Amino acid sequence: MQTDEAIARVTTPEEVDSLIERLYGAQLGEGVVHVTAVWRDPASGLRTLAINEATPKSRHDLFVLDLARARSDALLTTGKILRDEPEMTHDLQSPAADALHSWRRQKHGKHQQPLTVVLTRGDGLDLDHPAFRGWTRPLVFTSLEARDALAEEASLGGIEVVGVAEPNARTAIDYLKRERGCRAITVEAGPSTNVPLYDDPAAIDELMLSVYEGESLDTAAQGDLFLDPERLKKLFPWRSAGYRAQSLDGPWSFLRLVRG
Repeated sequence: MQTDEAIARVTTPEEVDSLIERLYGAQLGEGVVHVTAVWRDPASGLRTLAINEATPKSRHDLFVLDLARARSDALLTTGKILRDEPEMTHDLQSPAADALHSWRRQKHGKHQQPLTVVLTRGDGLDLDHPAFRGWTRPLVFTSLEARDALAEEASLGGIEVVGVAEPNARTAIDYLKRERGCRAITVEAGPSTNVPLYDDPAAIDELMLSVYEGESLDTAAQGDLFLDPERLKKLFPWRSAGYRAQSLDGPWSFLRLVRG
């Protein structure tokens, strides 16, 4: 089993590719990718990790999150995530961040920063949130009415606002594909937003799943239940063999599931 110290040794795009092969057994493609971390609850199945001080940490999990961001043309999140995580940004933060930036440019030819797309009703949206000030290009995806209410303040901060009649995750993904030419879209959102994307017809092409394998978990770190593992097997005919790593907080496994 690998230890988290291995991530600090990834310093070049070639070493990023090598670690991807070890993690997933294959290089990465494009499409709509959901990246999430869960706990394998012995009593009830896969449970989303809530992000707070009690959440178990893993450098491998942080690398996977940064990898999903580095491969993307757009990152889709929500106003609720911004409210729940007041310090959240889409900046790359793992020890391999510099290597991932180079990997994005040299291996994928992506020289423009990805979009950070915040799906929101507009109520209580903090346009000074760090997510709007980081490495990525900010865009608010909302209703027509909220667009008009937010437009002036957002323009002062260099934030683009797009309004549509029915703002939801599916219409946001469709907009990013059709209007912005995004071929690689990463979804970083809570279960209320991401779980419906698995309904028929599924909008998720790939799941990058980090699984905390500890026997117990502080209740403060336990979020909502994720999808049933049997349903995941039906949705994703291809899955990686599984890669295990040990962090200071316990064992983790890392899977990539693809619809094909």
